[in-house]
Amino acid sequence: MFCIYVNREQESRLTDASATGIWEFEPRDLQRWRSSALQDVAIFGCRGPNARMPPGSWGNATLHRIVAARVLVCESTESDRERLRSEVFGDEWNVRSRCVGEDVMESLRLSANNAGRPTPVAYWPALAHLAQLVQPARSRGLDPIQSLVSLIAAGR
Repeated sequence: MFCIYVNREQESRLTDASATGIWEFEPRDLQRWRSSALQDVAIFGCRGPNARMPPGSWGNATLHRIVAARVLVCESTESDRERLRSEVFGDEWNVRSRCVGEDVMESLRLSANNAGRPTPVAYWPALAHLAQLVQPARSRGLDPIQSLVSLIAAGR
């Protein structure tokens, strides 16, 4: 599981990625995830507190938006970028840290400090917290519970 912080300038990309399930990266940003990203979870967050705060300082923060997605395919594009194709199972606005957990918030803070590069986060308890983000996906006809069950069954 990994977290990706999206800055204000890239926020429209997050909206597009949530709608299409496609996110593109520079190759250096996703290189280490290429082999492990399949059937993984990507958590995108935007508009949080100052990223230059000390570790743990986002523990009581609120993010403007969090999008959680199951990664289906990781591929290269013609423009030498890396592309994640995913199934979005959560898209929430004004998310408090208690809804996603301190580990996810810290991983997003670290990603924000590294220009939005993917940052790993442990599956537990993060996956348990993500279960709180599944209701919006139900309204779009997706089965987010099945997505989470599939990840658990895959040994994540």
